[in-house]
Order: sequence, then structure tokens, then C-alpha cells
Amino acid sequence: RKFAVGLREHVEQCQEALESLRGIATNDGRCNHSEHLETFMLELKIFLSGAYASMDSNSDSSLDAASFERLRDADIALDDPCGWESSERGTCGRPLLAYMDKRGAGTKWLIDSLEALLQDYCERVETVESFVFMECVGIQLEKHFSQSRAKALAAFEKKTDITSAINIATRKKMPQLVDQLKGKLSSVDPTVSHTAVKEAKEAHLESKTLKTELHDLAIRRLTRSRESSTERVVALMMLWANEEEAAATDELKLLKDLVNSIEKSVKVGEIKMFTNIA
Repeated sequence: RKFAVGLREHVEQCQEALESLRGIATNDGRCNHSEHLETFMLELKIFLSGAYASMDSNSDSSLDAASFERLRDADIALDDPCGWESSERGTCGRPLLAYMDKRGAGTKWLIDSLEALLQDYCERVETVESFVFMECVGIQLEKHFSQSRAKALAAFEKKTDITSAINIATRKKMPQLVDQLKGKLSSVDPTVSHTAVKEAKEAHLESKTLKTELHDLAIRRLTRSRESSTERVVALMMLWANEEEAAATDELKLLKDLVNSIEKSVKVGEIKMFTNIA
């Protein structure tokens, strides 16, 4: 029973965590992740391109032009020689865009797949709870008939004791006591009898048998469901791990393409120039 309750709580916590991840991934207003990433990549491309950008939006264009000329006179390339801001083949911007498009592309699919597996797991938890409930029904059923048997036996013993006392008082010619005992006897339920006690005993024994059968059935089903539930947990972890591994492999390939593009685009003279500046 504790196992089923704890299982339900943990599954609900996983579902809440997944919904939080979905909110972040779909930009539900709490954290505009993609917008921040796009802004960062735009600034990064401007930085890597070497293009001149004024720090003050209200600055004089003539001063910007003068700064531009000074940088060009110092052999500092300002025309994006590596093509960071381009999407054409052979430029650095193309593999960078491919990397950004690939990065996080499978997030929605992963969350949807995890949600489907969690929903299936939740249904299995409900199955486990039903088996636990089935065993509880057997326990409560046996308890009810046990109490009914004890109550019927106690009433029958009380009736037998009063009847025996009446017979003794009658033999000893004690009419006043006989009347008192008959008054008590009349207060006893008329359905109380040896037959009722026997029937209560049989019902109790049958309920005990039923309780045992329900317990055995519940244990068998719980064992089977627990094994299946373990498989679902492994499936959840394997799904996430495989997706992470596949995404990391694809990203590594794209990053290698980006590095190759950079190596092809950057010239030895530019490397020496930046080395001298450093």
C-alpha cells in the first residue's frame, strides 16, 4: 500500500517537472529562451565577423566613418571575410546556422515522447492501486464477518445464560426473579439462535478464504505490474539518454564542419595580425 502511494507521488512530481520543461522550451512567457539565444547568436556573429558597430546609436556618422578608415589603415578586416553573417555555402555562417537549427530541434519530440511514456506509467500505477484496493476489500470483508460472528456468538451466549437462569429460578420457585429474567430475555433480538451463530461462522470462514484468494491474486498481479513498471522506468531513461547521445553526435559533426570552415576561411596573415595585437 505504501509502495503504491509513493509511486503515485513520484509520477506526479515527474509530470510536474516535465510540464515545467515544456514551459521553458515553448516560451510560455516565464523564460523566452529562444529569443535570448537568437540575440546572443546575432551578437556573436557580429563580433566574429569583425564588422564595425558603434557603441552609441546617436553617434555622428562622420565619426564612425573616420573610425572605420583608421581600422582599415591598420589592416583590420571589417568586411566579414569569413562570412559569419552569410548563409551561403563555404562560409562560416552556414554551418553556424545549421548548428543552431539542430540544437534543441528534438526537444519538443523528446518532451512529447516522455509525456506519453509517463502517461502509460500513470495508467500502470492506477492498475497497481486497483490491486491494492482489491486486497483491502478482502481485509475489510473478513473483518466485517469476524465482527458479525463475534456479535452473534455473544448474543447467543447471553440468551442461553438468561434461559438457563430462568429454568433455575423456576425450579427454585422464585417467580419475581423469573419475571425479571423474562424481561431481559424479551430485550434480546428474536433472530438470535444457534443457527444464526452457525451461519455467521460459515460466512466468516468463507470471507477468510476469499481474503486469502484476493491476497494471492493481488500479490501475483502486483509482482507482474512491478516488473512492467521497472521496464517503463528503464524505457524513460533510455529514451532520454539515446536522444542526448544522438543530439550530441549531430552537434559534434556540425561543430566539426564549422571548425573546418573557419580553418579554410582564416588566412595565415590574419592569424599573425591578431597574434601581434594580442
